[in-house]
Amino acid sequence: MRGQLEHAEQERDADRIVRTGFAFEDRAAAATDLPFAEHREHHRRIRRRQGRAEDPGGRPAEVEEGVREHRHDPGSGERADDAEHGDRDGRGAKRRHPTCIPPSKRITIKATTPMRPTVFVSSTERPGKTSDAMAATSKKSAGPGTGKRSVSLLSPTAAEKPPATMSTTRPKSTTSPMVRNVTSRLTMELFARVAALELEISGCELQPLEQPVSSAFVRRTTVVSLSGLGEVGLGEDVTWGDQEQLGFRSWEQGAALAGRHTLESFSEAIAGLELFPVAPPLVPEWRLYRRWAFESAALDLALRQASRSLADVLDRDPAPVRFVVSLRLGDPASAEPVRRLLDVYPGTRFKLDPTVEWDDALVEELAGTAAVETLDFKSAYRGTWGEQPADPGLYRRLAEAFPNAWIEDPNVEDPATAAVLEPHRGRITWDAVIHSAADVDALPFPPRMLNSKPSRFGSLRTVLEFYGYCAERGIGLYGGGQFELGPGRGQIQALASLLHPDAPNDVAPGGYNTARPEPGLETSPLEPKLDSIGFGRLRQPLAGRSV
Repeated sequence: MRGQLEHAEQERDADRIVRTGFAFEDRAAAATDLPFAEHREHHRRIRRRQGRAEDPGGRPAEVEEGVREHRHDPGSGERADDAEHGDRDGRGAKRRHPTCIPPSKRITIKATTPMRPTVFVSSTERPGKTSDAMAATSKKSAGPGTGKRSVSLLSPTAAEKPPATMSTTRPKSTTSPMVRNVTSRLTMELFARVAALELEISGCELQPLEQPVSSAFVRRTTVVSLSGLGEVGLGEDVTWGDQEQLGFRSWEQGAALAGRHTLESFSEAIAGLELFPVAPPLVPEWRLYRRWAFESAALDLALRQASRSLADVLDRDPAPVRFVVSLRLGDPASAEPVRRLLDVYPGTRFKLDPTVEWDDALVEELAGTAAVETLDFKSAYRGTWGEQPADPGLYRRLAEAFPNAWIEDPNVEDPATAAVLEPHRGRITWDAVIHSAADVDALPFPPRMLNSKPSRFGSLRTVLEFYGYCAERGIGLYGGGQFELGPGRGQIQALASLLHPDAPNDVAPGGYNTARPEPGLETSPLEPKLDSIGFGRLRQPLAGRSV
């Protein structure tokens, strides 16, 4: 297991995720930090301005210019396939009742061997049942107020006043106005918009996928297909363990899902099933990953049966998605992977995983590219990444060399590294420890930014309530991936398009995951191209092969 994870080229979970302790002390924020109290008071003042929900006065001029720069020009004629797909891209998401295309025209999965059906049953009415597991993930936050249509979650820059010598590294479109006319009602409103959607399930199939990454590591995922009324909804299990993925192929409880549901009752039903048929998962969090595969497939199916899109149901307009590419720099570490990709795609921005092997020369070379937006220290993992020693010298060099980069999951348990990071806490963002809004409350200070990976949350309710919670508090979000090989990648891109398009989203198209990406890949910002019905982008060929 450990040997496999050491060779993963993209996002991955190690053997165990642990809670982090914190050694920060209360103090005045650093000059480059955004003081949360001032930030929150600023939001309150904006919300009191009646009739001025779209006032751009609070946005820095250079950021406003960047937003305009990244907006899609509907008259540009960039996509030659518009005539073929008609209204099926992101701009067609406002259609309430698009024409329903037969499933054979929409599903591009082509297995070399047939998908293994775990069950195929006739439809019966089955409302679902309440479970303790579901109740445990159904925390609500009450309060009056309204939500705002067609706005994205606040996505501030890591440094508000970057030094002139590094100003080119400042993202140009990272501030958005999800701070206006938002109150606690939004926490429940997003889920309420989808909870009552109905779906009818008559079949369930599993399709294993795999993609070799190196001689010692093969990435495996499983596509979950729920079918009914001539439609098919897809989700993807991104559990990292090989034994857990192989064991999933023997799962045979799909009959319990047959019948009619709302999305809420389906969520209750899936919470009561054992999704790991062979043995409990090595990492308990992987139960959430597998549950999300079913919940996202159910959402996709419910929307397709209703001939609606997620943009339509959430009442949001999709926008082009700014993305970064997540890389490791090899062993020994070098800037070659970054340089190679910049040669083919000069505008690429990166999320990198620092290690103690990064010397001064490498740090200087990477900083010189002005292309690094996030440094992911992965210190919340126990196992392979847990063996990474706390190195105050490395943290100091990186914080100073990349003054505008987000610092994700750093080691703050060690007093020495905590002291080094204290002046930079406004740039600290969290990923591995965030599974619900309650985890945000448990952080030692209100964050400005968080990584949002839906698979870490498990249920649709928990994901959407987390989005609402962060929107109320002006907490920025950027999307993160789990090295998806199937429809899961398009689904996290769709969420980013609707909720945080202008952030450093780690949702690059799958082609960037290869050792040598070929010319012709989609570049940032990624055009939405959302399907006119269902959950996700227009269905694409899978990155992994069927097995």
